[in-house]
Amino acid sequence: FFVVTLAVGGSMIWTLVGPIVLIATLFVSRWLGDLEAYTAGYVNGSTIRRPPFRLEGVSGFRSQVKVRIVDPTTWTGLIYLVVQFPIGIAAFVALVAGYAFIGASLFSPVAVTIMGQEHFWDFIVTVKLIGAWQIDLNTFPGSLVPIPIGILGFVLASHLVLAFSSLHGWWAELM
Repeated sequence: FFVVTLAVGGSMIWTLVGPIVLIATLFVSRWLGDLEAYTAGYVNGSTIRRPPFRLEGVSGFRSQVKVRIVDPTTWTGLIYLVVQFPIGIAAFVALVAGYAFIGASLFSPVAVTIMGQEHFWDFIVTVKLIGAWQIDLNTFPGSLVPIPIGILGFVLASHLVLAFSSLHGWWAELM
């Protein structure tokens, strides 16, 4: 929401539409910031107290816009939500890629059994101890090899979830 509205409003700032989009973004940012602070506090088990809202008692649209622009909670909330975008993208990519690899590793015997010799994995692992010993991951005995890697990956991915959750909570408390 913020990436799109700030890009559209910023690029159209010299037209009538740009300032309207940016002002609407400032008003929505307070509500979304409150919602995000509540959810981040709930997920991390902490209480994140939002600063008082300065618009109480202000009448008139022009005065409300002026107070909103001057209010530091508007800018901290907006910075928090904008920086949350790359953090969320990084968490999404890391967790989706990680859990896809974990799922492929843990369920490779099932997939190889169902698919037969149609090459579920596109490579052969060669381990050289004495001579050359090859393990074909596309056969049933060879498809058992990635299971311990998948179990270890599952444990590491669980810690990755906790790390991203802690980063999210720390960022919410900081802002």
